Amino acid sequence: MTDDIDLAVDNVKKGLDFSFKNYRKFFPEMLKVTVLSAGIVFGAVIIIALLFYAVFATGSGLEQTWLTIAVLIAFAIIVILAMTFTSSAVESVVYNIMDRWGKKTRIIPNFKKNFKPIFFYTLALIAINIVVFIPVIIIAIAIAVGGVESALSSIFGELFIRIYQFVAGMIVAFILQFALFELIIARTGVIASIKKSYSIAKKTFIPTVVFDILAWVVGFVASLIWIIVLLVVALILGLIAFVIVSGIVGSEALILPIIAFVVLLLLIFVIISTAVELTVTLPMKYFYWKKAREIK
Repeated sequence: MTDDIDLAVDNVKKGLDFSFKNYRKFFPEMLKVTVLSAGIVFGAVIIIALLFYAVFATGSGLEQTWLTIAVLIAFAIIVILAMTFTSSAVESVVYNIMDRWGKKTRIIPNFKKNFKPIFFYTLALIAINIVVFIPVIIIAIAIAVGGVESALSSIFGELFIRIYQFVAGMIVAFILQFALFELIIARTGVIASIKKSYSIAKKTFIPTVVFDILAWVVGFVASLIWIIVLLVVALILGLIAFVIVSGIVGSEALILPIIAFVVLLLLIFVIISTAVELTVTLPMKYFYWKKAREIK
């Protein structure tokens, strides 16, 4: 048990030591990847929103409008999938940066190199989640159509869904937590990376649980300052908005710019928080993975 705890604690310390020594250069690298990934997601959302707006603004007649909406939904699904694959491939570059730290690692070349394995890994992940969450889908449909009242009330059904989602999600995340390291750094292939991740998690179960808890705590503490900043700023902007809406000061014409500013602020907060968390937690996860995969 002591050795298990030492394995987790030692790599957390090693990761934190790396972060403290290299944060001035490592954080900007994490931030660049995060900004690019967020830009892809934001761009996809804007495209879908504009297309929906165009449909509702120019639709002339119910039949034409519904036909257009059906086509638009199909296109939106394609955009969302393309966004998912692309942003995931961009985000995977952080593993290249970590593994090659001290050497120049460009985002675009590694994005191109990672895209194919990430594409198939994402498909595999979607398939895994569909299989794992089939019971949830079945019960949710049954509740929606009212077919489970005789055997399972909707309240218990919804409770089961919540519990099952949490437990199944935790198990899947635990098993697959090393898969991207294997896929991107070790280049073991999609299925092999999933199997290897499962093998590592299985043979180092106790230290990995301890490590995950420590990593979560460290990541939360590292991001806490941004949560506090956001709450303070949101409170100030909320008071300003309340004053404007109440007609005490200014004009209601300022409400839309304030909302836009708040959305922008939230986006910046999420980006910076993600980069901060990566700066702190990615090194310790990398070092732990390197050590854990060597254990027989």
